[in-house]
Amino acid sequence: MFKTRPEIDDDLVVTEGPVETAELPQSVNAPAQVTAMPRASAPPEPTPLPQSLSVIGEDVTITGTMTSKGEIQIDGQVQGDITCNAVTIGANAKVQGGVLADQVHVRGRVNGAIYGSKVTLRAKSFIDGDIYHQLLSIEEGAHFEGLSRRSDDPKTLVQVAREQRSGGGAMPEQGEASPNGKSVRRKRTAA
Repeated sequence: MFKTRPEIDDDLVVTEGPVETAELPQSVNAPAQVTAMPRASAPPEPTPLPQSLSVIGEDVTITGTMTSKGEIQIDGQVQGDITCNAVTIGANAKVQGGVLADQVHVRGRVNGAIYGSKVTLRAKSFIDGDIYHQLLSIEEGAHFEGLSRRSDDPKTLVQVAREQRSGGGAMPEQGEASPNGKSVRRKRTAA
C-alpha cells in the first residue's frame, strides 16, 4: 500500500508534470578561461628605415662611377659603372658601362656587363653585354645580345675579373677576359 520513495541524488531534481527547460549560453556552461597578460617590457626596437632611393632624371647625364648603398633609379644617361643594392633602368635611360647590384631591372638600354643576383629584362629593353646572374628573367620583346652566365654569387665574379685586369678598379668590359679567364665575345665595329 505504501509506495517506496526512490532515493534522490542531491544533484538531481525530480519534478512531476511538464518541465520547461531553457538552454544556457555556451559561455555559462564553459569552464572559465584565464588569459595571462604580458608584462610591460621595453619598447619594441624601431623598424629599419627603407633604403634610400636616388633618382637620376631624364635630363641628367652622369659621367663616371656611381656607387650607392641603397637603390638607384635611372631615367637619364650614365657613362660609367654603377654599383648599388638595387637599380632600375627606366625606359628612356641609357647606360654605357657595367652594372653591379643585387637586383637589376632593365627597361631601357645597357651597353656593358650586368652582374646581379636577380636580373630582369623588361619588354622593349635593349642589352648589349654579358649578364652574370643567379636568377634571370627575360620578358617577351626584350633584346639581349651577349652571353648569359649563371653564378651562385655574381659579385665575386666582378672581383675575379678585376684582379685579372692589369688596370685594376673598373668592371670588366665586353671583349675582355671573363672571370674564368677565357676570352669573351668581341664587340663588332663598323669598318
